[in-house]
Amino acid sequence: YIYGAMGGILLYDITDYSSFSHISDWLSVIKGTNQRFPIILLGSKYDLDAFREISWSEGVETAESFGLDGVVECSSKTGENVKETFAGLTKIMVDRMILNKTKIQSIRV
Repeated sequence: YIYGAMGGILLYDITDYSSFSHISDWLSVIKGTNQRFPIILLGSKYDLDAFREISWSEGVETAESFGLDGVVECSSKTGENVKETFAGLTKIMVDRMILNKTKIQSIRV
């Protein structure tokens, strides 16, 4: 499901540290394809903040350390930040496509 991708979401459960610990594994799989596309880190189950095992700052630090394009937390149960997650990733993807198209056109000149 990676080949031809234009964007990606690495999802972890903020209430389950083991899901967070596999982020680097999934990044290795993506990097192994030699494809480059925007990736955001998404913490799910934001509605269960009282049971949080991964802090917001841990998510931000991880996204920065891996060079990801952003970090968001959302709740599919309440809908909080779900639309914003996809809108944000889509904007990054479109911006990158425009930038790449501009680079290609400038080479032809």
